[in-house]
Amino acid sequence: FFGSAYCGNMAKVVIQKVKDEDHYSSWGVAYANIFDQVGPTNPIHMDPIACEENVSTQMGAPALVTDSTVTNMTDQTYAAQFNVGSELYEQGRFQQAVECFHTADRLNPGQADCVVMIANCYQNLGQDSKAEDTYKFATTLNPHHSIAWYNRGLTLVRLGRIEDAKDCLLNALRDRYLTGAPRIESLAGSLSQVLTQLGEHESSIRVLKEALAQCGGKNAQITNLLADAAAESGDPGTAVDVLKAQMPKDLVSFFQNATASHPLSTNFRQSELFMRVLTPQNFNASKNVELQQKFATAIKETIAKVKAEKKDAFWSSLELDGIGMFSMMCLKEGAPLAACRVKAWTSLNVALRQAFNANGFAEQQAQIQEYVSVTGGAEDPLAELPPGCSMVVQGVNNPASVPLLLHRMGLFQGAGLTTVPKRGSLKVVAIQSDQLYGQTNVGPIVSGFNVSKFGDFCTAIRKYNLNIHMNFTEHKVLSEVLTVDIDGDINKLFKQKLTLPMICGGRVDAIATWFDLELCDGIEMSMGPSDDGLWKQNIQMVHLSDSVKATDSIEMEIVITRWAKDYTQQWVMFDDIKVSGSTEVHTTELTSFDPLGGAVWHFDMMSDLGRNDAYEKALIAAIQAKPDSIVLDIGTGSGLLAMMAARAGAKHVYACEMNADVAQKAKAVIEHNGLSNKITIFGIRSTLLEVGKELPEKVDIVVTETMGTDFLSEAMYFSLDDARKRLMKPDGVTIPTSGRVLAQVVQIDDPSKYDGFTSPKDGGLDLRPLNTLLPDFWVTAQMGKVKYTALSEVFSIFDIDFTVPLEPKGLLAQQQIPITKAGKAQAVMIWWDSILGSDASGDVIIETGPTSRYGFIDHAHWSQMLQVLSIDGVAVEAGATLPLTSYTDNHLTYVELSK
Repeated sequence: FFGSAYCGNMAKVVIQKVKDEDHYSSWGVAYANIFDQVGPTNPIHMDPIACEENVSTQMGAPALVTDSTVTNMTDQTYAAQFNVGSELYEQGRFQQAVECFHTADRLNPGQADCVVMIANCYQNLGQDSKAEDTYKFATTLNPHHSIAWYNRGLTLVRLGRIEDAKDCLLNALRDRYLTGAPRIESLAGSLSQVLTQLGEHESSIRVLKEALAQCGGKNAQITNLLADAAAESGDPGTAVDVLKAQMPKDLVSFFQNATASHPLSTNFRQSELFMRVLTPQNFNASKNVELQQKFATAIKETIAKVKAEKKDAFWSSLELDGIGMFSMMCLKEGAPLAACRVKAWTSLNVALRQAFNANGFAEQQAQIQEYVSVTGGAEDPLAELPPGCSMVVQGVNNPASVPLLLHRMGLFQGAGLTTVPKRGSLKVVAIQSDQLYGQTNVGPIVSGFNVSKFGDFCTAIRKYNLNIHMNFTEHKVLSEVLTVDIDGDINKLFKQKLTLPMICGGRVDAIATWFDLELCDGIEMSMGPSDDGLWKQNIQMVHLSDSVKATDSIEMEIVITRWAKDYTQQWVMFDDIKVSGSTEVHTTELTSFDPLGGAVWHFDMMSDLGRNDAYEKALIAAIQAKPDSIVLDIGTGSGLLAMMAARAGAKHVYACEMNADVAQKAKAVIEHNGLSNKITIFGIRSTLLEVGKELPEKVDIVVTETMGTDFLSEAMYFSLDDARKRLMKPDGVTIPTSGRVLAQVVQIDDPSKYDGFTSPKDGGLDLRPLNTLLPDFWVTAQMGKVKYTALSEVFSIFDIDFTVPLEPKGLLAQQQIPITKAGKAQAVMIWWDSILGSDASGDVIIETGPTSRYGFIDHAHWSQMLQVLSIDGVAVEAGATLPLTSYTDNHLTYVELSK
């Protein structure tokens, strides 16, 4: 009831309510006393603790308190001073607010709420140490003030005093039951992060589980926090199961109860976390016929040697990073015992046991082990080997996993064990590729503007390896393919110098690498370029202005990057790259700061002339229709669209960019192009802009290019809806104006992609029980490179009109899709098109389907999506219909077979 008109007896109501519910509330009683003293003429405007959860955020309330109000204020009561201080706090005027709160404190000393607000002001003024002392004082005034404990804990985190922060947050958790504040999501999340920092993973997970239980087991925010905590603790399997439990069983009933605050993202988070335990590549590689045959032959020959050595002695095999297939191959060839070591995940253990049973292997023959971690999160491969272990078979998942594979193989061989693979080598070649060059460089001229000031970010790309299918990427080989033998530990290659002889002239754009593995004597497996696209190759971009001749060579030294966080991946890169005889050197700068966070697609987006031209056409048409337009560019990035709007004749352009580093670069680009007087940049989200503050008036045109591969996945609908309601004139125009989420039912014709295991043939292994592990995959793909058969015509799932308010519950579509060709309906391919506007030639459209450039190019800024409907596929006949239910929460798209 805060903000209402009060009467003197309101105090009695509050106190009686507190007594009736036996619910002690310090601030409730305090306010009741104030109401009793003040009466109806001086209502208290706000609950001061409403600002507690993010004290460093300006809240942007209406300007109820003016400078003259403060200057001429004559009411020297506690309530009046507190009320004005609260209003000033809401307006972000923290220095004036703290003076009012100090006055209130002098008038009525010892009020913990007032002291907390003083501390909040100090926090917002950047005085962390002073704020922490003040919060501490508030807890002496009221030892059960949960907000004081909570805010003090957050401040201590910022001060780096993590252990003290833990104690404060535990006290806040204890006392929040008295007031219900702070929100359990905020408190549990903060405490969980602190406990994780201290290495107390079990406690972190327990806090979140208890918080989730308090919410009735259904809370998207806590669920995601719990999944992250489980994955962080080295238990991504549990994370997957947590997310699975949150998934709606029926999209229709979920939609009926949906709210905008409950994003349906757990399905995709489930897929993401699944990949920390088993990747789709675990399944794809295992289904690859050539890989199966080579491993089967290598295992057969290796076991023959082990049997000859062991004679009648007991022995066993161990499989690492596989899904049980290699263990079953070992058992078929006569291994007395085979152990399969996997990451902890109950569901995986159950499925593996079912697979062993399906192939006739009893529990005493087939063991399932879990990895044994050592200090720091790394694993100890030699820990808890199965009895009599003589042979180790290592699965291969992706190029970045090979360093760990070779490291393990070296350890096992050093301990006297035989391994498959036996050894490996690194292949190195220099290439020229206009496609890759365009995707990882920008400018200097883009659409007529000089963006060289933004191009500084290109240096950050040096420290990344791109993963691409070289067979599907335009390139020219410039050098010999150099072989670097690896003997056990790949880190022995560190600082080794290489010379790469050229075979033709050109511009060196990248160094490409891959691994070749010798599974056993005479049986090799290459991870290099191939038509089946099973493996991607590593690409390190090189920035050299000098071209090479056929008589030149490239000199460089090997750099071994640090392990990935979970110790499963490591990359081989190169430093001090130069053309022989040249003084120009390319340095990798592994420790450089990357404001774009590895978003290589940013440069591909800026180099996308079709996209750029479409936006400029739409801007020109909109501005010509509204001369002297005021334009707002949401998510400006380099400032390109803002400059297009200025060039088209906009009176002024306001642009916002949530990444502060990128916003600074955009300012530099705009200044370099002489447009600073026409364009104003704000380094904040559009939802924080206010008319009368950042914007002097409402705008005529709102333009944004915040579409993801999933059309609305970058929150474009929310941003445009907010801007349309608050920041745009009633007759304003949005660019884009509308869009469609399009789809097509498909059968995947490449058996090693996106489907499960099928019935075994010719005495093969039955791995179908493992299909239960696969989530309903949501994957991005360049469908122009995937072999598929269209089983339906293209249809629209959702038609989005940005000129009307969004539906907070999202959109639900139940459709009967006509089937035009018989086959197995395994997935729905999804993409989008969007109308940006229209000019004299008609609608200006961007289209991202499988026949566009986005259907073929790795690391393009858009691609298509595949939503798997059924791992095994649903048999359909031409002329029939397939019932589909689709849902979007105005953010992500989800499609399933109707029940």
